[in-house]
Amino acid sequence: MTVVFNEDDFSDRSRQGHFTRKILVEGDSWVSHLQMDNLAVQLSKADEDDYLVLNLGDPGDNAGTVYGSSDAIFRANGPQMKKLKKLLRSTQFGEKFDLIFISAAGNDVLGPEVAQVPLVNNKRSFPGTYGRDLINLNFYARLDAIERGYKRFLRMLSRGDNRNTPVATHVYSYLQPRKVGTHFFGQQFHRGWLARHLEHQAVRDPDEQRDIIYHMLDRLHQMMAQVQQAFPQQLFVADTRRVLLRHGLPNTDWFHDEIHPSSGGFRRVFREIRRQATQANMWLT
Repeated sequence: MTVVFNEDDFSDRSRQGHFTRKILVEGDSWVSHLQMDNLAVQLSKADEDDYLVLNLGDPGDNAGTVYGSSDAIFRANGPQMKKLKKLLRSTQFGEKFDLIFISAAGNDVLGPEVAQVPLVNNKRSFPGTYGRDLINLNFYARLDAIERGYKRFLRMLSRGDNRNTPVATHVYSYLQPRKVGTHFFGQQFHRGWLARHLEHQAVRDPDEQRDIIYHMLDRLHQMMAQVQQAFPQQLFVADTRRVLLRHGLPNTDWFHDEIHPSSGGFRRVFREIRRQATQANMWLT
């Protein structure tokens, strides 16, 4: 399998080689983490040598919430959405893909943005409120933005040569908030986001923290399942919430840091995505 990271290289390789399948990957660090064998790496290891993959993923990207500009993948008239439209619909520059794989929404609900606009009320102001009931309207507004972004992308896709190309995505895995950040060359550059944010909001009990994160991911899955129902011929949403559990709890051995799986964890997640999507006839045939 050949993997490239920009449209020009993809176009050159596509013209020069004889590839039986072409795959587009877009998303956040779950398809672009440099230290781990992320989902895109797992894809490149799993399938045939004569496949060509264009990976546009970038750490920090979100699905299209109000945060950022160039890092919002599906933002209307945003640079990434324009790039995708050109790549997927342009009669002059467009490409026909056999699979589009997207990993986008994790940063919207689990990433550093949680501290910019709090998604959880401060427990000091709601002393009798537990766990998921502390989740506030900011979170649900963010879900609405993710939903609009995915639907915007799918509507765009439905009017071009890739209207019959399956789009596979997933819901992120249940995790335990921990002050464990990403390491580069032996140095730890931060201490995660979720545990620090929840503690700042006076939610310190690990069970209560987990109740909040589980509910957030459950609501994300519920929303994405509704998008799939609206676009059943285009979109498949793999449910990977429980893949990294052991004995009913997140297995930290399968996590590299607070929100990213280890290479082994990514392998487990990818295999489940591929299994479910294949069963639904929404993977490579």
